[in-house]
Amino acid sequence: MEESIEACLIGRGESYIREAEQSKDASEAEKKFREALNYLESIEARNENAVSILRRRASDGLIDSMIRQAKEKMGEAEKLFGEGKYYDSKELYRETWEYLSRVEEEAARLKSASHLQKIANLKDVCNRNISKITTAMLDVRPVGDLRLETVDDVVKGKARVDVGEVAAEVTGSPSEKLKEEYGNIEYIGSGGFADVR
Repeated sequence: MEESIEACLIGRGESYIREAEQSKDASEAEKKFREALNYLESIEARNENAVSILRRRASDGLIDSMIRQAKEKMGEAEKLFGEGKYYDSKELYRETWEYLSRVEEEAARLKSASHLQKIANLKDVCNRNISKITTAMLDVRPVGDLRLETVDDVVKGKARVDVGEVAAEVTGSPSEKLKEEYGNIEYIGSGGFADVR
């Protein structure tokens, strides 16, 4: 008799998770995964292995749904930037970064380590885009040439620092640049007591 009650309790938890997994809306899925986790933490079962597997599924689903929400916010920020609403875009990236920090804490609490790198990557992209937008807002050059890193870049693994912008400024060897600026460069020795002429 106890085994059939336990099977019903576990089955109910699995149905909560299945319902959450089928939810198309990320915030609704988050709510349902939280309900499933709360339920699974409240039941006592002798088959702890089955409950543990369901808790892991619910935890992973919860973090996935939260990451989906962050990506949606980043997409909105990209859209705002495209519409020329730079300040609003920057603020939404900042809010998304803060939200991702809370997601990171939740993932650590739930011991969902597989998501931590993905969250860190999204936070990095938010940081870089905030910096790019801030620079564009303060600089006198047109913003049209500025390219933000998009959510699709993160998904495809293309998000990274654009070294092309930096490389354009750093050409030639350092000694060539010094020779251009100062003319003749001579080695005078080393140490604090070198004879300087």
